[in-house]
Amino acid sequence: GIGLSVLHIMINFAHTYLDTVAMNAVEKELELDLYKHILLMSGKSFSSMHSGELLSHFTNDISYIHGVAGSGLLNLVRLPIISISAFIYLVQINWKLSFFVLAIAPLAVAGGAVFGLLLRNNSRMIHDLHSSMTKSLAETFQGFTVIRSFTLEGLFFKKYAEKNEQLYALELKDAKLRGWFGAGGQAVATASFLTSLLVGTYFVTDDVLTIGALVTF
Repeated sequence: GIGLSVLHIMINFAHTYLDTVAMNAVEKELELDLYKHILLMSGKSFSSMHSGELLSHFTNDISYIHGVAGSGLLNLVRLPIISISAFIYLVQINWKLSFFVLAIAPLAVAGGAVFGLLLRNNSRMIHDLHSSMTKSLAETFQGFTVIRSFTLEGLFFKKYAEKNEQLYALELKDAKLRGWFGAGGQAVATASFLTSLLVGTYFVTDDVLTIGALVTF
């Protein structure tokens, strides 16, 4: 038990450290590649892009890579290994009970697919709005003298406030979707637990399974 505890602590430290190394290394390389690409762009291509859009690539787009390059990418490898290993162990305890629990898996897959699509579409809208707001800020800072000269403060403020309100609404929608996604996952987990408990109890009374094996399961 002590040995496993020490190993667990070491693995957690390594996971946190390597996760941070992976994320920041990828972000660093992307920033350098993007900056180099911009420096080597033709004058025509550069002039066709808004300075706010270019700034948005640095301030928003690259920062979004954190989850993808770090924990998200690692989980694509880690979670399937954990799931397969756990299922193999469960089959060794009792294969019938294992397949009863496995029957609930399609619910999790279907729910993940639906909410994943909704979250992705909403995230795209948030991303586009962030880019648009960065453009507005760049226009404000670059044309500050003109804005004050023609008393356009109210117009610019109104436009920015509207975008800010839209962003707030989209972020609230994102929070609701993530909340329902988490609740759905918890519901599937609870259903899986109750199924294994109910069917397992029947197996115990029928002498197919021992109480210790059911608790382990």
